[in-house]
Amino acid sequence: MVVTGSRPNRELQPGMYFVREGTHEIRGYVPINEVGESNLEKLGWMRFSEGRWDIRNGNVKIKQAHVSFFRKCNKYIEILPCSILRRKWSSESSDA
Repeated sequence: MVVTGSRPNRELQPGMYFVREGTHEIRGYVPINEVGESNLEKLGWMRFSEGRWDIRNGNVKIKQAHVSFFRKCNKYIEILPCSILRRKWSSESSDA
């Protein structure tokens, strides 16, 4: 049996790429979210809409990605995957 298929149609195609801020690494063939999708594992999960950055169902998604461990009543550790963080939140931000 031979099974064939095509690559996902929602990914950065040849000639389309992005560079992470502070690096020289060019990345391509990265999965992109569909228009109504906001998967944190794909590019484009945070969108600029109506003058501000928005995450569809962000309250739920960020809570799922955020983990807290309490050592004592006043001491805790918070963990967020660094892949979902941004340093700039203004509309002038030029990073991807």
